[in-house]
Amino acid sequence: MSIRDTRTAIDEDAKREEYKKKIEADFEKYGTHVMKKVNSKNIMIIGRTRSGKSTIKSMLLDPTKVPDELTLKSGTRDPNIESFYIKDMDATLNIIDTPGLFERGTDENGIRDNHAILTTIETCANMEITSFNVICFCVAITVGINGEDVKAIELFVDFLGNEISSNSCLIVTHCESKTQRQLNLIKKELEEDKFFKKIAPFFKLGIFFSGSINHDNYSNGNECILD
Repeated sequence: MSIRDTRTAIDEDAKREEYKKKIEADFEKYGTHVMKKVNSKNIMIIGRTRSGKSTIKSMLLDPTKVPDELTLKSGTRDPNIESFYIKDMDATLNIIDTPGLFERGTDENGIRDNHAILTTIETCANMEITSFNVICFCVAITVGINGEDVKAIELFVDFLGNEISSNSCLIVTHCESKTQRQLNLIKKELEEDKFFKKIAPFFKLGIFFSGSINHDNYSNGNECILD
C-alpha cells in the first residue's frame, strides 16, 4: 500500500469516527425512544381446573385484588400470555396462564379432553416462548391432593419432557388463612401422601404456598381478611 493510500485510509477512518459521534450526539439530544435489552424470565402456570392458576398471576400485578367467586367451571379456556415488568429487578416476567386439565362445566359439548388442552398449550408455547425458567404446578388446599392432581402432573411431564424437573415447583393455593405451623404440617402431609409422594422428588425448586383475599370473607365484610 502506498503512502497516499495509507493517508486516505486514515482520513476515512477519522471521518467515520467524526460522523458517528455526531449521529450519537444527535440521538442523545433528540432521541425519544430509548431501548435496551431486558432480562426476561418465562414462567408457566399449570394444573387442573380451579386450582388457582389465574389468581396467582393476577396477584403478581396487584396483591390486593379480590379473586372472582369460585365455581366448578374453568376460568381460563385458552392459554394466555402476559408480561410484567419488575422495576427493582429491571426484569420482565412472561407468564403463561394455561387452561386446566380435567375440565368441568354444564356444557358437555364444550368440555375438552386432556389431549386437546395439552395440544393448545403446546401450540401457545411453541409460538411465543422457547424455554421456561420456572414451571409452577398448582393444587388447591381447599380440595386437597387427589389422583387427578397427580395425573395432571404426570401428563404434563410426559408431554413436556422429564428435563423440566429442574425448573419445576409446586404451589399450594388458597392458603390465606393458614398459620406457619399449619403450612409445615401440610408440607409434611404432602411428602407422605400416597398419591403425591411418588412425584414429590420431581419438584426440584421446592414446595410453596399461596393465598389471596378470600372472596366470601370480603363479600361478607369479615375482619379476618386483615389477618
